[in-house]
Amino acid sequence: MNYLKAPISSLRHSVKDSLVYADALSEFNLKITVNEYGSATKFINSLEPILINSPKSPHLKEFYKLYKEFFILPDERESLSGFKKVLALNKDRKLNRKFGDFEEAMICLFDPKSKTLLGAIDFCNYPASSKVRKKQGVIGFVQLVFLFVREDFRKFGIAKRLLTLVEEYYSRNFFFGVYGKEALHKKNFAKGNILFFCEQNNPKRMSVRKQLIDSLGAKILQDDRVAWWKNDSGTKLLIFSVFL
Repeated sequence: MNYLKAPISSLRHSVKDSLVYADALSEFNLKITVNEYGSATKFINSLEPILINSPKSPHLKEFYKLYKEFFILPDERESLSGFKKVLALNKDRKLNRKFGDFEEAMICLFDPKSKTLLGAIDFCNYPASSKVRKKQGVIGFVQLVFLFVREDFRKFGIAKRLLTLVEEYYSRNFFFGVYGKEALHKKNFAKGNILFFCEQNNPKRMSVRKQLIDSLGAKILQDDRVAWWKNDSGTKLLIFSVFL
């Protein structure tokens, strides 16, 4: 189907069928998994986290394969070469000197039994200045770029687990990588909050066609996605306009 030219009525039916199927499949997998592991939490804890922060990572292609299944709008999908270029910036010392320390990375969760990727998160880390740390109690900022979970494993809590892993990675790896011995030896140096930011499309500002196409790819309605961030992820919803 050519989504950009298909009748709106056809898109509505496709979205409805896709969401019903995804929901049923996720419920089925949840029952099977709970029977095998005892609980969804035990299954989540069994998943293997893999970090990608280099264009040479052997897992980058697996990340991209799942990513492009969900992001099907041409103007919102990044290319594999684009991801590689961005990851290469992590080692660019000229940019570090000019703009300060930063890092873009992905964390993927793999099922160790089937060796399949179930979900991933793409994020950027930025350390807070000493002034912000002292006055605001904030040790850093994380910009969430993409977060996606296979539609047949969406009732397990994988998205929340990915958010927790990002926070742990910032506190235990990135922060200490930036400040080194200073962070290790100064009392309470690494204690503080990490502020997360994640831009989302405002469904009210999207055309009906774009809403339907995006929902068809992501296997979730736009309003439901915003509701998850607002009610389930622990984040606060801010509404603002961006003029391009």
